[in-house]
Amino acid sequence: MMKEQNKQQKSEGKSDQSDGESPTSLDKAPAQLPQEHPHAGQKTIQQKWLKWIRKVFSVEASSGWIALFTLALVVTSVMQWCAMGNQLRESKLSSELSERAYLYARPGFLYCVSDNCPLENYTNIGNSGKTYAKDVEQFAGMIVRPPLTPNEIANLGPGNRQEGITIMSPGIEHAIMQRGGKLTAEGADQSAVMAGTKRIYVFGEIRYTDVFGHPHRLEFCNIYWGTDLTNFPENGGPGYVPTYAKPCEKHNSAS
Repeated sequence: MMKEQNKQQKSEGKSDQSDGESPTSLDKAPAQLPQEHPHAGQKTIQQKWLKWIRKVFSVEASSGWIALFTLALVVTSVMQWCAMGNQLRESKLSSELSERAYLYARPGFLYCVSDNCPLENYTNIGNSGKTYAKDVEQFAGMIVRPPLTPNEIANLGPGNRQEGITIMSPGIEHAIMQRGGKLTAEGADQSAVMAGTKRIYVFGEIRYTDVFGHPHRLEFCNIYWGTDLTNFPENGGPGYVPTYAKPCEKHNSAS
């Protein structure tokens, strides 16, 4: 009796399992796909940067960077030395320009503007600089001509060498005396010079060396003519004319 009941319960259990829904592959939970980390792209970029940095600062690359950096330092140092050298040269040149000698020429007096005595002229040479000039050489000339063109004046030449001092200190003036022929001997007369149809040209050149060893050259030229030339011996005058002369197309200032 008991055995039959057990068999019946087992058979009922089997029937219950057959009547119920058996699990299939469709009823199983779907497999979860691997999800991408939200910062995966950022990590990839960071990894690339780290890889590049390691490559740049590797032992092999470091030697190249060190060489490049050293070259840049050398170039920068050379440029700084060149700039410093230019500054020193400019400073030295500026000092020399402010301390050197500057000779100048200004008109003196013109004597014997007549037809019965030789012309005489004095040109004053001075030093307006702060130091002395040495190896001074003086050249001067005087002619009577109709008005000259600037090109003709430029080609007058230095004149004849004159005797004089060879060293000029600051604040000292020295006169160059130039003697020429009579006006009549030059084909001119008082009336022509006073009228300006002919003029008296006094010209010359001064060569000198400053204390820094640099040579210099000063050209000068002055013209005398006009009605101011009236103090002649025949008129009771002293025989000379104060020289308010007009400069030629040459520089009379210090140079």
